[in-house]
Amino acid sequence: MNSVQKEILTLFKALKSELDANHIQYISAGGTTIGAVRHQGFIPWDDDMDIAMERQAFEVFRAVVQHNDGKIGNLEVILPETTGNAFCYAKVYSSSAEDGFYDKTNGMRGLFIDIFPLDFVSSNKIHRYADFLHFKVLNKVILQRQLGSHSPFGPKWLPFTPMIFWYQSFSLENLKQKRLKLMTTRKSNHAILTNYGGPYKFDRDNYLTNEIKVSSELKFEDTTIKVPDGFDTLLTRTYGDYMALPPEKDREAGHILKK
Repeated sequence: MNSVQKEILTLFKALKSELDANHIQYISAGGTTIGAVRHQGFIPWDDDMDIAMERQAFEVFRAVVQHNDGKIGNLEVILPETTGNAFCYAKVYSSSAEDGFYDKTNGMRGLFIDIFPLDFVSSNKIHRYADFLHFKVLNKVILQRQLGSHSPFGPKWLPFTPMIFWYQSFSLENLKQKRLKLMTTRKSNHAILTNYGGPYKFDRDNYLTNEIKVSSELKFEDTTIKVPDGFDTLLTRTYGDYMALPPEKDREAGHILKK
């Protein structure tokens, strides 16, 4: 492990202990799941960790943090509604590392573990796609307003200019409320959840309820992490052949710069 990974792993161990103590269920997500399955730890060139939890668990997590003045245990937490957080997910961060590390994707300082809420989506693909597009536009307006040059509008957003222009008339707080309402509109009678906060294309970051209803502790460096038992279909949906290493030119850290 490199120094960034060591710091993040220490942060994860503390977070895991607090989640267990508060009976908050979570699972690994994204590249962290690949790391657990393929490397029994971090992807060698990776520089972050991601976990996810169903919305109901996420709201319990939110309540614990709010009750403890922005912390879970002694860990600092940035919730989606926290001033300065443009994202629709939470971040647990190491304030001790704030001066030493810089996330080049969003300008935030420190080291973070992202906590993504999983929300139900429609079983109707057309409705699901409409919700996906609506979220992407609304979320982009929020990101651009808060992150500026770290999240510029490009040519692909031109077809959505009228919607973008309309959303510009709302306050940031109101936009975040609209985003949360959109994310939580679909009810639990559907069998598909999604990670709205992920970077992937339509339907690539979905989670079927039967894929995540059971999880197992898998080795992750010198600790363990809960990985959904349906990880194979999950990872295949998102990444294709997830056991194959990418070309060497693509094996680089995506987030953190060390000062």
